[in-house]
Amino acid sequence: MELASTDACVCFGSQTGSGKTHSVVGKIGDEQEAGLLPRAVRHVFEGLCATEGPSEFAVSCSYLEIYKEVRAPTLGGAACGGA
Repeated sequence: MELASTDACVCFGSQTGSGKTHSVVGKIGDEQEAGLLPRAVRHVFEGLCATEGPSEFAVSCSYLEIYKEVRAPTLGGAACGGA
Protein backbone atom coordinates (compact mmCIF):
# COMPACT_ATOMS: atom_id res chain seq x y z
CA MET A 1 0.00 0.00 0.00
CA GLU A 2 1.41 3.39 -0.94
CA LEU A 3 0.47 6.57 0.87
CA ALA A 4 1.19 10.01 -0.51
CA SER A 5 0.72 13.45 0.98
CA THR A 6 -2.99 14.09 0.70
CA ASP A 7 -5.55 16.52 2.08
CA ALA A 8 -9.15 15.40 2.27
CA CYS A 9 -12.49 16.71 3.47
CA VAL A 10 -15.65 14.71 4.05
CA CYS A 11 -18.84 16.70 4.60
CA PHE A 12 -22.26 15.30 5.46
CA GLY A 13 -25.48 17.29 5.57
CA SER A 14 -29.10 16.19 5.82
CA GLN A 15 -32.07 16.29 8.15
CA THR A 16 -31.85 15.47 11.85
CA GLY A 17 -32.10 11.77 12.65
CA SER A 18 -31.10 10.55 9.19
CA GLY A 19 -28.00 8.66 10.40
CA LYS A 20 -25.07 10.98 9.59
CA THR A 21 -23.28 10.45 12.91
CA HIS A 22 -23.79 6.68 12.70
CA SER A 23 -22.37 6.67 9.14
CA VAL A 24 -19.30 8.65 10.19
CA VAL A 25 -18.59 7.09 13.62
CA GLY A 26 -20.47 3.79 13.60
CA LYS A 27 -20.69 1.57 16.65
CA ILE A 28 -17.62 2.05 18.84
CA GLY A 29 -15.83 -1.21 19.62
CA ASP A 30 -17.62 -3.22 16.90
CA GLU A 31 -15.35 -3.90 13.90
CA GLN A 32 -18.28 -4.89 11.68
CA GLU A 33 -20.25 -1.74 12.53
CA ALA A 34 -17.35 0.76 12.33
CA GLY A 35 -18.17 3.99 10.51
CA LEU A 36 -16.26 5.88 7.84
CA LEU A 37 -13.92 7.73 10.23
CA PRO A 38 -12.51 4.75 12.19
CA ARG A 39 -12.13 2.78 8.95
CA ALA A 40 -10.23 5.64 7.27
CA VAL A 41 -7.94 6.14 10.30
CA ARG A 42 -7.22 2.40 10.44
CA HIS A 43 -6.38 2.42 6.71
CA VAL A 44 -3.96 5.33 7.10
CA PHE A 45 -2.12 3.78 10.06
CA GLU A 46 -1.97 0.32 8.45
CA GLY A 47 -0.30 2.01 5.47
CA LEU A 48 2.16 3.84 7.70
CA CYS A 49 3.02 0.64 9.57
CA ALA A 50 3.62 -1.18 6.27
CA THR A 51 6.23 1.37 5.16
CA GLU A 52 9.69 -0.13 4.91
CA GLY A 53 12.88 1.64 5.89
CA PRO A 54 13.39 4.80 7.92
CA SER A 55 10.43 7.15 7.63
CA GLU A 56 8.92 10.13 9.37
CA PHE A 57 5.20 10.93 9.30
CA ALA A 58 2.91 13.69 10.52
CA VAL A 59 -0.80 12.92 10.72
CA SER A 60 -3.53 15.32 11.82
CA CYS A 61 -7.28 15.02 11.87
CA SER A 62 -10.12 17.39 12.77
CA TYR A 63 -13.73 16.49 13.47
CA LEU A 64 -16.46 19.13 13.68
CA GLU A 65 -20.10 18.42 14.41
CA ILE A 66 -22.73 21.16 14.31
CA TYR A 67 -25.95 20.35 16.16
CA LYS A 68 -28.79 22.88 16.34
CA GLU A 69 -26.51 25.67 15.06
CA VAL A 70 -23.97 24.98 17.86
CA ARG A 71 -20.58 23.30 17.51
CA ALA A 72 -21.10 20.06 19.40
CA PRO A 73 -18.41 18.72 21.74
CA THR A 74 -16.18 16.26 19.88
CA LEU A 75 -12.99 14.46 20.79
CA GLY A 76 -13.39 15.56 24.40
CA GLY A 77 -13.84 19.29 23.70
CA ALA A 78 -16.51 21.60 25.10
CA ALA A 79 -19.42 23.01 23.05
CA CYS A 80 -18.78 26.38 21.42
CA GLY A 81 -20.96 29.17 20.04
CA GLY A 82 -24.74 29.63 20.11
CA ALA A 83 -26.93 29.73 23.15
